[in-house]
Amino acid sequence: MYRTWGTSAKDTAIGLFPLEQPARAAEEDPPADTPPQPPDANPLRHGCDDAWAWDGRSKSPDARLGGPGSRVAHFHPNWSSGTAGVRGDRVLNNGRFFWELHLSRRIFGTSMMFGIGTKKARLHADSFTNLLGKDNHGWGLSHKGLLWHGGKWTHYTKPFRENVPTTIGLLFDGIAGTVSYYKDESGVKAIGQDEIHTVYSTKTILYCEQTYGDMFRSFDDDEALKLRNMSPCLGIAFRGLNEVKEPLYPIVCSTAAKTEMVLDSMKRDFVNLQDRCRAVIVKRIQSRKDLEKLFLPPKIRQYLDEAVLDSVVPFKPVNQNNMWVVI
Repeated sequence: MYRTWGTSAKDTAIGLFPLEQPARAAEEDPPADTPPQPPDANPLRHGCDDAWAWDGRSKSPDARLGGPGSRVAHFHPNWSSGTAGVRGDRVLNNGRFFWELHLSRRIFGTSMMFGIGTKKARLHADSFTNLLGKDNHGWGLSHKGLLWHGGKWTHYTKPFRENVPTTIGLLFDGIAGTVSYYKDESGVKAIGQDEIHTVYSTKTILYCEQTYGDMFRSFDDDEALKLRNMSPCLGIAFRGLNEVKEPLYPIVCSTAAKTEMVLDSMKRDFVNLQDRCRAVIVKRIQSRKDLEKLFLPPKIRQYLDEAVLDSVVPFKPVNQNNMWVVI
């Protein structure tokens, strides 16, 4: 994802909802004559691909999981009489992680939420409620643009447009203790031969070329593909998460019937130099079968095996609502 301008006071001040501590002072806006900052390219672009899924043992009975790698969460398949949530199986503490959620056209209802929480965060309610952040165990953003934590809310961004496919990005920084959100509802989904690409208007691309010049035009093919991630950063939403001692996990929930959230574009930061070296090696390994052909000590092979990502079938919508139907 990219930003189209530098950080401003609005980015850092709006929607701060720290853990039982006053909001920190926002940075001042840069002088009017300050040139535009380079786009905040795909978060953790110097990191590596990550692999996790929704946890089938940690979900509401009104949530179904499916699709490639159990990355599709489908809520209230028939009708809704409450709030359903599902937790991811990735522990976030002390690391930096980024992931995207693709929302189908069915964006409506009391609350569709995206964020993080501990194992104590509720994943089901027999009422329509803002479940993630209803207590001190969750931190969430609702599709109405509100941040929730500890049963309290604050304005963060404008409400999402109903019936418009939207992509939400979450950046968790366990070192700084923050969560930031990215949002895009301008892309138009177009099915390619192998995957779904987001096609942006010529106006958007021209703006980037005029603003960032040669730097933008010098992107290689891989960087050009990241145009599908071009979404504005909404700013820091929560602070103080580095003080949380319990394991934190990604969580999503919804009150609306037949709604869907697809997990995609997972990235993580490197832990150390050894981790970085492993990522370079794994890039040249297509599958675990290739790894078995290498004459390596068992310990090293096991360490590499942990980072080999099995290829998955790309997503393609199968109905008029751009939804991957979970049977």
